[in-house]
Amino acid sequence: MKFVLSSAAILLGLLGLAFALLYLGQYKLLYPAPVQSIPANLPPNVERIDFEQGYGLLLTPNEPIGGPTPLLVFTHGNGELAYFWIQEFERLTGHGLSVLLFEYPGYGGASGKPNRKDIERGILSAYDHMAARPGIDANRIIAYGRSIGGGAASLLAKHRPVIALCMESTFSSLDALVAEKGFPKFLLREHYENEAIVRDLDIPVFLYHGSGDELIPVGHSERLDRAAKNSVLITSNCGHNNCARPWPELLNFMVEKLHFSITLESLKRKCSMI
Repeated sequence: MKFVLSSAAILLGLLGLAFALLYLGQYKLLYPAPVQSIPANLPPNVERIDFEQGYGLLLTPNEPIGGPTPLLVFTHGNGELAYFWIQEFERLTGHGLSVLLFEYPGYGGASGKPNRKDIERGILSAYDHMAARPGIDANRIIAYGRSIGGGAASLLAKHRPVIALCMESTFSSLDALVAEKGFPKFLLREHYENEAIVRDLDIPVFLYHGSGDELIPVGHSERLDRAAKNSVLITSNCGHNNCARPWPELLNFMVEKLHFSITLESLKRKCSMI
């Protein structure tokens, strides 16, 4: 009997230790920032802009379009840096869009530590700065988030008048994802409620997800699609980190849902050149 009680006490102790480590160490699990910083010399069309929390890398069109440009604000996944994405957006800047790659606190040489509160403060500060910036059309700002960046993008859409919310390979809520993985939700210190935010939005929502995503299953985007009033869900035969950029589909979304001035005929010609 004593052996049984002793074994139970040890098991409970180990379980308590595991819970304590999970509770205290979850920020490192949620925000595993790469250790490197960005180079001092950035490409000619890339400008670093510091915000209240974090900073942004602004990519501008290679050729002037004769007026203020629409802006896409991009928030990346948790094991990435904004700098890694510069070349991936050349196709969009080639279509006359400006792109702001937002960098989280504690990532890529940014001061501070990543957490939901400071990420939210940073992304809202970024929006306010960019909306007041000459050359940016404040009436045509789009939020686009990938993976955990979908949480940051949805917070931006909740608190600022973006004209569309785009989410790639993201979760319906962090609580739901944690529960799916078998972890106790009561230990979670960070909460991103994308589905609840999407349900209250009246703007178009663009969703993109890999059908073979094992980290965040495609069912999360399907739930977001059902919650949205006006949405487009694009799936692709890929996983979490190997999906092709959905720029042709996104440009079509901009034409059909946001009424961007580029014509479908011009869009098709340009996409055929990609």
